[in-house]
Amino acid sequence: MSTMELAASVAAALPSLTQLRALHLTGTTTLDRLPAGVSALTALTSLVVDMRMRDRGPEGPDPEDFAPLGRGGGGDAGLLRCFGLRRLVVRGFNGPLHLPEGMERFSLLEELDLSGCQEVWNLGPWLLRLPALKRLVVPRRSVQQGVFEALALRNDPHQVEVVEEGGQED
Repeated sequence: MSTMELAASVAAALPSLTQLRALHLTGTTTLDRLPAGVSALTALTSLVVDMRMRDRGPEGPDPEDFAPLGRGGGGDAGLLRCFGLRRLVVRGFNGPLHLPEGMERFSLLEELDLSGCQEVWNLGPWLLRLPALKRLVVPRRSVQQGVFEALALRNDPHQVEVVEEGGQED
């Protein structure tokens, strides 16, 4: 069975794994979109994924190429139905990553690790609405400085470890 055939069979089986708690889609350099079946995994608590931006050649990327986890609107739920998610790790995305609209719904999310991603476009004040967040790892210059400061000084029982990784020094 080829790698592509194996990936297709795993993607087809995902919707039936409704009680799956952890999913690691790693070790591949070809995954450019979260498989559609992930949105059916409502019991998922941990998702670790290696992703690459789709190479469309000379015509350049389409808007959906920047949102491999789903856009969050217009029927593209992506991972937004996985409300119990406590850990989300996205590595290796080689373009500007756009997280789905509605990420603030992940009230149980403790770790958001976007290490190895080139840049994340829409990290901002919604991070402050994640009450369980304990660890945030992001590419340099992806979060507004005021949000970093607010996370570090947030007056609640949780300590938030904020780590900036990658990127070039100014």
